[in-house]
Amino acid sequence: MDFPQYRSCSQGFTLLEMLAVSTMVGILAVIAVPSWVAFLQQQDLSRKAEAVDLVFRQAQALAKKNNQSYIVEFQNKNGLPQYSIYTTNATSPPWQNLTETPNRIQLNLAQGTKIIFNHDGSVDDLSPITVDEKITLSLVGASQASKRCVIVRTLLGVTDIGRNEACN
Repeated sequence: MDFPQYRSCSQGFTLLEMLAVSTMVGILAVIAVPSWVAFLQQQDLSRKAEAVDLVFRQAQALAKKNNQSYIVEFQNKNGLPQYSIYTTNATSPPWQNLTETPNRIQLNLAQGTKIIFNHDGSVDDLSPITVDEKITLSLVGASQASKRCVIVRTLLGVTDIGRNEACN
């Protein structure tokens, strides 16, 4: 009986090589994951600030279209930032969430919770939120203090989105 001869050339990777590569990939992942999570949080914060800006624009468009005053109101309820767009004669405004995840984004208003847009889309004189008012959004429990804000720049209702220092 003849036994087959074994070749001396090797194919594939050894266990030691596989462990070394797996360790390097693990170390790189540990370094990269926190930065990636912070990036995703910043993107989410920016999207929410853009959503607040869009809410203002929507209310202005409704005011112009229907030729009547509209109110945009904000609140934090059960850890969720919410907004409502309604006419001045509405009895119970419908609230909508800016985010679906509670206790993730905090909404801060310095001078009031509402802004009133006239029939022509400009800021009403009786509006609690006036020119240069900032509606600030910040991450709850984030490692970096980052903020986004929507700033009402003019009486015409022109808004701007600010970042970090502009939101103080």
